[in-house]
Amino acid sequence: IPDGIETVGENAFEGNEAVEEIVIPDSVKYVRKRAFADMKNLRRLEIGRGLYQTAYDMFDDSLKLEDIQVDSRNTILHVEDGVLRSNHNVGSAYYPGGRKNKTYHVPADMLNLHFAGNPYLEEIDLSRSVWNVNLQSLPNLRKISVDQNSPYFCAVDDVLYSRDMTKIICYPNGKKGDTFFLPESVQTIGDGSYNPAFTRNKELENICFLGKCPGTDSGSASSYSWLYGFEEGKAYYFYYYPDESWKE
Repeated sequence: IPDGIETVGENAFEGNEAVEEIVIPDSVKYVRKRAFADMKNLRRLEIGRGLYQTAYDMFDDSLKLEDIQVDSRNTILHVEDGVLRSNHNVGSAYYPGGRKNKTYHVPADMLNLHFAGNPYLEEIDLSRSVWNVNLQSLPNLRKISVDQNSPYFCAVDDVLYSRDMTKIICYPNGKKGDTFFLPESVQTIGDGSYNPAFTRNKELENICFLGKCPGTDSGSASSYSWLYGFEEGKAYYFYYYPDESWKE
């Protein structure tokens, strides 16, 4: 990127198939939404000292990006264990799509964690400090664990819930098994189209509701916003058990 440029605009390089390395000069202060997203062959990103503000989805779906380097004089950004971290958005981090580790233990001081669709990650361990994370973009994630002292989340059988178990947040895309029993305590399924709990799991076919259907007063599935994210063209079966007959 030429020296003197101050902003890399929204979608500036999105979808590019030729570029393998990008060097951001010291003059650049801002990188906008999806500026380097879905780049087919981007492998290396070098960030200068002046970059101050970055978009959370700036390199989403760039699945070969593994090597990120930051100028040591940059007081806002730094790389830790291959993950780009920001001091501007306190505790925020951006996990690159090409990082090949299968497991990731989230550091104790991390608050917000954004994944870029990484296809290699299979297991994640959330620290007690994390309060915002998007695991739905990980196609092969199969196991989620949470620090038992987390005030925000808990995990049961590798599924992520709110701490009080009233909301299911993420059913991992790589989790095995074709049937899932939704706990009776759950009142909310994901966040609709913004952050669905179920997305691209290839094996899941049957979802069983114990007690009332979440999000309704009558016990019927009268609101369908929670269905957003289910794989199109695939048949699913939903079962409703108002009592303990499911145990039979």
